[in-house]
Amino acid sequence: MKRQFSRLLHRFLDDRVVPILSGPLQGYLWLPRSGNHAYWLGFYEQEYVREFTKTITPGSTVFDIGAQAGYFSLIASRLSGESGQVFSFEPLPENAEFIGSHCQLNQVRNLKLFESALGFVRARRQFKRQNLFMGHFAKKPDILPKNQSDSDYFDVHVLVLDELWEQQEISAPDVIKIDVEGMEYWVLKGGEKLIRENCPILFVATHGAFNQERTLKLLDAWNYEVKMIGEGTSRNADYLATPRDSQNREQNI
Repeated sequence: MKRQFSRLLHRFLDDRVVPILSGPLQGYLWLPRSGNHAYWLGFYEQEYVREFTKTITPGSTVFDIGAQAGYFSLIASRLSGESGQVFSFEPLPENAEFIGSHCQLNQVRNLKLFESALGFVRARRQFKRQNLFMGHFAKKPDILPKNQSDSDYFDVHVLVLDELWEQQEISAPDVIKIDVEGMEYWVLKGGEKLIRENCPILFVATHGAFNQERTLKLLDAWNYEVKMIGEGTSRNADYLATPRDSQNREQNI
């Protein structure tokens, strides 16, 4: 029933622009066809959103890695204000187009979009469209299953955070959000120098038990205190990671 209702909404609102009804983006304009209806209804992952908004203040620099249609990018843009910066990374062309449209609809001027993936080594890799809004790295099989087509696979640029930092294409981050369908460990490794020098607050979604284990070990080795946001499992969960040094400074004040 819920899925059928969602499909009906998508059909009815396919070519419309609607105001976001509540939450940190209340009043902003949104394209419902860009994803989950909870975005514009204002109740998307409310606990996660609350934690995310607490970390952003005027002037903050925020990275949104795996930005999808730009919901968290817009939150970061609004809360960081004219003096803030948002760097969004999204390899799926349809999603990148939605981000551009949402920025135009809401006159966002403090966001820079990279239509690319991130990893540990700069490269071009094959990407598989998982559904209308998501995808992941995958090599096209020689014989495609009946439910797939050639258009489900395409090449994407893979960039490296540390290289972008050294080339001054990005600024020092205060907050980094990472949701990249299993590549979180390699995104972090590719940004080790950037992260260890600047100690940003991290929001990391883990996908798969092995990825979760090695990602949490890496954050611990980098002296981060990690807590789960909401309910998760030993395979998939969202985490807030805070530098232990900053916690110690706050306690001593």
